[in-house]
Amino acid sequence: MNQLSVNSLYCQYDSQSVLKDLSLDLAENEIIALLGPSGCGKTTLLKAIAGLQPISSGEIFISQKQVSGENITIPSERRNIGMIFQDYALFPHLTAEENVAFGLKQGDKTSKAQRAIEMLTLVGLADFAKRYPHELSGGQQQRVAIARALAYQPALILLDEPFSNIDNQSREKLMPEIRNILKQQKVSGLLVTHNKDEAFAFADKIAVFQQGQLAQLGTAEELYYGPQSKYVADFIGKASYLPILKASSSSIETALGTIEIAAGQLATPETAMVMVRPEQVSIKADPNGAYQVQDKAFCGHYWRYTVQSSQDESGILLSYSNENIPDESKVSIELSGPNPAIIKK
Repeated sequence: MNQLSVNSLYCQYDSQSVLKDLSLDLAENEIIALLGPSGCGKTTLLKAIAGLQPISSGEIFISQKQVSGENITIPSERRNIGMIFQDYALFPHLTAEENVAFGLKQGDKTSKAQRAIEMLTLVGLADFAKRYPHELSGGQQQRVAIARALAYQPALILLDEPFSNIDNQSREKLMPEIRNILKQQKVSGLLVTHNKDEAFAFADKIAVFQQGQLAQLGTAEELYYGPQSKYVADFIGKASYLPILKASSSSIETALGTIEIAAGQLATPETAMVMVRPEQVSIKADPNGAYQVQDKAFCGHYWRYTVQSSQDESGILLSYSNENIPDESKVSIELSGPNPAIIKK
């Protein structure tokens, strides 16, 4: 059962379309990341779901109940959602415990305080309940915000770039902690981010946005190795592209050899090209090799190489390798790992 359904949604700012015929489903206990550059419509969608942004047309359902649509606009406070912001949005004059208890509507003062301590314990901050926001680190403040959002048991959590104001070390620790808490509490989540690494680490699926539309939805692996467009391929990670030299119903020919294709998959030199990720390009020093090292950089646990074909100036490939190959060396190349993706030109 879907916890969230967005159907054919349109949103406008000053007569300019920001979201265009966008549809998205979020299952129970599922986390989806909305990934894309600034201005692509990610935050607009989040605001529309929260009831903070009017829609032009379309429908939004939360827990099978319609909250937005033709002649229907349920107020934000009645949508049973939690919001987590990049700036934490904590009240500076309230303690961590008081911040968590602030949004609770039911129960007396004692029961609200008990619920707040339960939530702070869940996020590992029970010992910090009496501290004020300025006495907490950025990561601790975000944990308080998580506790507050979960305190009244929402059906859905909306996270608007919650890790952007936290240092890298704290972020790497906080992301899996918050993900595990959401999974443990069986709460569905929608994360807005422009950071691919955050989306990969936090979400079950990733929705890549392009100019107000959904370019592709899938798991991190599906998007990385099977992008449906060059836009998605480039946004998800580094890639090289090979022209198709010849095609048949079962395979295609490239400068790196024959690649088998799925039955019914259409791929012609005029309409498609082959995408390969750097780790799919295996290189080794070879005095008779058809490629030459043009550039290299040490990246810690691997070397990143740019190699160029000696027969075709446009034949440039990226490769990751554990070997330190001298500059301008001749190299031979093989494809390895998952089958390269075939995408439209």
